[in-house]
Amino acid sequence: MSTETQKKNWLLWGGLVITLALTVWQAMQSSPEDATGVDVQVVDRKARKPLATVQLPKDEGQQSNAQFNHERKPLDGETIIDIFSGKTWYRPPPPPHTVPLVSESLPPVAPQPPALSFKYVGRLDNGDATVIYLSRQTTNYAVKEGDKIDNTYQVEKINANSMILTYLPLNMQQTMFFGGSR
Repeated sequence: MSTETQKKNWLLWGGLVITLALTVWQAMQSSPEDATGVDVQVVDRKARKPLATVQLPKDEGQQSNAQFNHERKPLDGETIIDIFSGKTWYRPPPPPHTVPLVSESLPPVAPQPPALSFKYVGRLDNGDATVIYLSRQTTNYAVKEGDKIDNTYQVEKINANSMILTYLPLNMQQTMFFGGSR
């Protein structure tokens, strides 16, 4: 080792010995009456009520409590916000929408015939009678005025662009449009 390195090592070890000696001397200088505790209150944040009081030993390097008093009174027009409070993004669901039951004040709704399920395929004019060709699913029908279709519909009248059918279970008329304008 060079003399320069030895010199640095002796200085480092000497600084360590001096630091330890000062630490031991300071510990021997403190007396038991200096070790009075500090009362700390545990407070419930939401209720802002004290839950318990704990006595902690006084720290020699501790500054006065006046500097660390976070429970100060707000100034005029000032509000103190707890920045460490919990935050939630939960929103309760809206109350369930209740549908009122049928009330007695509403008149009963009259039954309606189902929508016509026939498709217009074509027509044939035979001088006196006109035949209309209809289709429903896989069944084809050739009908003229006065005919019944599956004992459910009856053909009442055939016009140039429409046909009037009667729904037999309710005895209600429906119009089926085909051809040109309606």
